[in-house]
Amino acid sequence: MTSDTINMVLQHAPQTRCFAIGSDELAQRSSERESRSLPRSERKRAARNRYNKWKRAVDAIIADGKSTAYHDLIERLRQLPLDAITLTFDAETADAEIDRIATEIQLRPKFGVGIWEQLVSDELAFIWLWNDK
Repeated sequence: MTSDTINMVLQHAPQTRCFAIGSDELAQRSSERESRSLPRSERKRAARNRYNKWKRAVDAIIADGKSTAYHDLIERLRQLPLDAITLTFDAETADAEIDRIATEIQLRPKFGVGIWEQLVSDELAFIWLWNDK
C-alpha cells in the first residue's frame, strides 16, 4: 500500500473498529485522470467526494449488518473496491471475537490470508487480505 491509500474508519460493534483500506490502483488511476484536466482545488474536492461516496456506502452496509455474522458483513464489504479489511478489538472482548473470526475463516477460506497483530497492550487487530482480487 502507498501513502495514497484511502482509509475509512467505520463502526461495526461497540468494541470493534473497522478500517477499510481502499484500492491504490483505483485512487492512482482517478488522480492521474484528474491531474490532467482539473486544477488542484477541483482535484481535492473530487477526492473528498469519492471518499464520502465510499464512506456512505460502507456506513450503510455496517448499519444494516450490525447483527449479521462477520462473513455476511465482509462479503458485502468485498463488493466495494477494497484490498483488505482490518478489524480491531478491545483486549477485554478479543477472546470471544477471535473465536468467532477463526470460525468464519474456516467456513469461508476464500477470504484469503488472515493475520493477527498486537497493536498496543489493550488492542488486537485482525487483517484479511483478499486472495481473489
